[in-house]
Amino acid sequence: MRRACFAATLFLAFIVGLSAEAYADNVANLNLLYTQKNMEKWQNELKELPAYGIEGDIRLGSAPINLWMGVTTGKDTGKTLSRGLTVTVDTTQTEMYIGARSYLQFGSTLATYAGLGVSSVKSDVSGKSGGVSSSNSETTTGYLWNFGILLRFGNFNIGGDYRALSGTSLNMENAYSNVNYNQMGVVLGFNW
Repeated sequence: MRRACFAATLFLAFIVGLSAEAYADNVANLNLLYTQKNMEKWQNELKELPAYGIEGDIRLGSAPINLWMGVTTGKDTGKTLSRGLTVTVDTTQTEMYIGARSYLQFGSTLATYAGLGVSSVKSDVSGKSGGVSSSNSETTTGYLWNFGILLRFGNFNIGGDYRALSGTSLNMENAYSNVNYNQMGVVLGFNW
């Protein structure tokens, strides 16, 4: 929770610091993402989860913020856990989020951004050991904050993206955990 409050404070400071001339001239962005999630409380063998996604944002009139939304999915299959018993685990996470994002433009090719939103994550985990299998699915909601940098070549975007999710909780088979993560990723897309 402290991390979410800190992120919200940074985001508000970022927006307040913007002048009318500083925010990006483009009206909207549509980007593809490839990221590597580092799961906060998952066992070491399951900690890293590759994810793909699509997101977009659109300016809200003359305000220095954009409406930001997207969806990502991550899947990892065939991971083996050995804790006295060997278990093969498959995991899938689907995340949908919505929030606000603000851009700061430097010249014609460089833009930075910061975003804050709410994210809902559906987590599916299944395991198999010696012919016995089990699967669980649960959905949780948390706070998503995001920072990034884009190089713009005309209408094309390429850049780096960092985001973190906090405030989630899962109770699968009475094992309490969460889907909180930190992730770094690559962004490729369009602006207009």
